Amino acid sequence: MISSSTIFCSTHTWNLEQHSAEEDSDLEIDSRIYDRFLALLNISSDGPPTQSYITHFWDPSPSLRRDDNGDDVDLAWYQKTTLLESRTMIEAGTTGMRTWLASLVLAQYLIRHPDLVRGKRILELGSGIGFLGCVVATLQCLDHDYGAGTVWLSDVNETVLARCQDNVRLPCNTSSSHPNVRCCFLDWSAALDPDRIVVTKALLREEISPHLILGADIVFDPSLIPPLVAVLNLALRENPSASAIIALTERNPATMQKFVDAISNSEGLTWEQMDLGVINTAFVEGGPDTGNAVLVFKIQASRGTN
Repeated sequence: MISSSTIFCSTHTWNLEQHSAEEDSDLEIDSRIYDRFLALLNISSDGPPTQSYITHFWDPSPSLRRDDNGDDVDLAWYQKTTLLESRTMIEAGTTGMRTWLASLVLAQYLIRHPDLVRGKRILELGSGIGFLGCVVATLQCLDHDYGAGTVWLSDVNETVLARCQDNVRLPCNTSSSHPNVRCCFLDWSAALDPDRIVVTKALLREEISPHLILGADIVFDPSLIPPLVAVLNLALRENPSASAIIALTERNPATMQKFVDAISNSEGLTWEQMDLGVINTAFVEGGPDTGNAVLVFKIQASRGTN
């Protein structure tokens, strides 16, 4: 793939050559420009694309400014979320180093319904590099009437967690000013392990005690379903007012059905599929999930399971 730098250099070198030919046949282009162009052409394209800082612009109050100015966009109204992320599907043995479609869709929904997170204790499962967490933390920072709330971002991969923490703390992100953002290691399989369940239960119910649990694109492998359901059961079972919103990209209908069946067969949980209505998915960019449906589920503790 030709890089944007190569295209830029090629275009402007050609323009300079045309201009010099028209204006003065003796005018020469600085040799350093050609040196730079040749250096870009010699860069090997055999390896994967390098990591990049990606900035997403989003309107924190889309309902207030819908169609106010037609096609005009005033960036003064917009928040931005910047992340260092991979441009490949898998890096360092994990899919957690980039932002996936379901995170973008769920973020857009929360932006339109900020009351779900304002002043609340939020836990994200499988937070990845932190896009959704940054958006939630920003929404809490913008709502001065309810206080900052708390945002817990969890993952099982230490490298991913470190990147998540770095992204949340980027000075250009409003989330960096949030006083109560925590990044924590959470292995869902501990909820199925008698030797580790006590510590995990204490973390979920006593330390975090979430009002709302979020998860996006966290069921890409059927083997993740039993431990995920166990974690949700552990976190929600004694807190009937709490709920989870899980957004999943439907890549494999069989995997999606296994998730639905597992929740349905759980003694402590109930679920419903949410209708998000028509959402302007302003975040969505081209990628491997383009065209796939995103299904969103609300999960709560069954009555009488406290």
